[in-house]
Amino acid sequence: MLWFERRWLPEEDIGKGFVPAAHLNVATIVITLLLSLCFLYSENNFHPVLSIFLAVVLGRLLALDLTHLVLPDVYTLPLIFFGLIIPPLFGLHGWLYGLTGAAIGFVFPLLFAIAVEKLSNANSGMGGGDIKLLAAMGAWLGPIFLTFSLPLACFLTLAFAFRIPKNQDLPFGPGLIISFIIFLLFSESILTLLRLQ
Repeated sequence: MLWFERRWLPEEDIGKGFVPAAHLNVATIVITLLLSLCFLYSENNFHPVLSIFLAVVLGRLLALDLTHLVLPDVYTLPLIFFGLIIPPLFGLHGWLYGLTGAAIGFVFPLLFAIAVEKLSNANSGMGGGDIKLLAAMGAWLGPIFLTFSLPLACFLTLAFAFRIPKNQDLPFGPGLIISFIIFLLFSESILTLLRLQ
């Protein structure tokens, strides 16, 4: 684990994932290299610096959630910030569109988690990191793609649930991150498929 990550990871969560904590850095390197190639050769022609930034941040988040069941603020908050700035700079969408997506991605999951906990006296299973990641997805993708990416994330998480041992906490982050990556990489094809373009 990197030194600056320790302050963002609660001690009680360290090592709770189903991937052994000893494999965190190896998993990060492998995932980041794969994502770098995907972003560099995607149909959206991401700038190389942007491709590497997204690959490093999303790769580390994915590895951390698999090993420690945590999506630290040190990665999710900059992802929100840059999601509000970079897409308008590259002409992917306007800043107000990204701000709307970020607001929807943050407010609705937060209200859902609060409602579940108040009404059923149970944990919603959605942590603060998941909510911030959804806000980041909204900032990068906008409200329309966020709406379509969430069911895919739920389906991926459900499929993922069959692969982990019983009595193991189920992370929502991997489903969200993979869905996020799919919509970033194939937004043009998805738009065509949805006949929105």
